[in-house]
Amino acid sequence: MRCQFQHAVSSDILCRASFTLRASSWNFAAFPLIFLALLAVRCATIFAINSVTRATGHTGMPLQELLFSSWAGLRGAISLIMAQAVVTDERIASGWSEGGVAQLCLWTAMMVLTSLFLSAPMVPQVLRMTGLHKVSPLKRRIRAKSKRALIRWARP
Repeated sequence: MRCQFQHAVSSDILCRASFTLRASSWNFAAFPLIFLALLAVRCATIFAINSVTRATGHTGMPLQELLFSSWAGLRGAISLIMAQAVVTDERIASGWSEGGVAQLCLWTAMMVLTSLFLSAPMVPQVLRMTGLHKVSPLKRRIRAKSKRALIRWARP
């Protein structure tokens, strides 16, 4: 459901921004490089936070979880909310030109849609590659016990 909402909002923002910028001579050829750079930054940030967490004496995440989090991280919900705030809040938007707001929205929507359509479908493969798709016997027993308890509770 959340993925469908992000798709709808991103598509709407993309359409509205592209109409505003149709006379602009933007060169979007750098977009794939920027998208890959953002993936690299997300990966580096996750690994850095994990290193800080371990350095402070807390348990960090295993490598498999770090790799999965780097690939499957947030899909742009926060970016969409921030772009929408720039568009709708007059106090924020007053410092931006119409073209600047349209460019911000267009780039945000492009990033979110690319993330949804490129990396999201690959999440199952990344889960299998990292071995995170396996459920431990203990978790299976806990799930089975929870399921039995729920069925007992839900009976009339």
